Amino acid sequence: MTSLKRSPIQEDIKIIPAKAEDDNVLKWLREREPEHFLLKVESFSVLSESEIEKYESDEFEAAGYKWRLILYPKGDKKRNGSNHISLYLSLSDTKGLPQGWEAKVHFSLFVYNNISDKYLTIQVPKTSIVSRTLFGRPNLHTLKAGHQLANYNKHEECDRLVGDASSRRFHGLKRERGFAQLLPLDYFKDISNGYLFDDTCVFGAEVFVTKSAANRQCLSMMKETKNRIFTWKVEHFSTIKEDIFYSNKFKIGDLQWKLQLFPKGNANSKGKSLSLYLEVADELTSRANWKVYAEYTLRIRNQVSSNHIESDGTCLPLS
Repeated sequence: MTSLKRSPIQEDIKIIPAKAEDDNVLKWLREREPEHFLLKVESFSVLSESEIEKYESDEFEAAGYKWRLILYPKGDKKRNGSNHISLYLSLSDTKGLPQGWEAKVHFSLFVYNNISDKYLTIQVPKTSIVSRTLFGRPNLHTLKAGHQLANYNKHEECDRLVGDASSRRFHGLKRERGFAQLLPLDYFKDISNGYLFDDTCVFGAEVFVTKSAANRQCLSMMKETKNRIFTWKVEHFSTIKEDIFYSNKFKIGDLQWKLQLFPKGNANSKGKSLSLYLEVADELTSRANWKVYAEYTLRIRNQVSSNHIESDGTCLPLS
């Protein structure tokens, strides 16, 4: 087994500017294990020399969502990650999420360092870039106004200051975020740096989702669909005893509907005429303040002649 020599420079926390998808990132070492997921890769050299461009981990659950880690062992060339390790967090299951969903996510990705027995933590910072000397006293580069970093001489205090990840929005068009240039590949493979040992490495993830207090509304317009006619044949009409009678559910567009029939009339028409209504029978009715605007025609067919009875509705809010 190959032995590892402990390097003095890796005894301390290092915070290193780098480039992510769209921002500067923080890289620093911490002792605490990632809370939500660890991915151990054995025989990394076999993976990196294979035809596999990327590896998707199993699903893991965090903050009420399901995620995967996406690893590019030779780098994500499409996002300028050639000759680097590329690592991303991917939201894997969005089927149960409402239309127009988005999640405000604070996440950190990790690589285990065997020499320091700590985890290289990679995140997009809220604060600006900070570094520390080997002697434990921090050097100030830039920081948000109001912080006097000279007062933070203890490691844990400085860690708390810089360890707060900025949030990134995940939504239908952006389900994957992370770092195309996580670590240079040559640096990663160099055993003296401690990230690859016995051809094995460990990656990790922590994920926290902030619930927004903002009120949201989504307006979705649908073009006229091809299959937009539903025919309901009511048999044995004279034997119906119920005050209200429903059709089976039917789908037009993206929504489920049904018809309401009042054989003896409803409201002001009770006892005078037959009443017929269109009703939304979709799961969206369980949401607060939902609305559907529909243009429709209700028709009672004359089975002898073409003198049908029709009633049109235009942009009627059904809620």
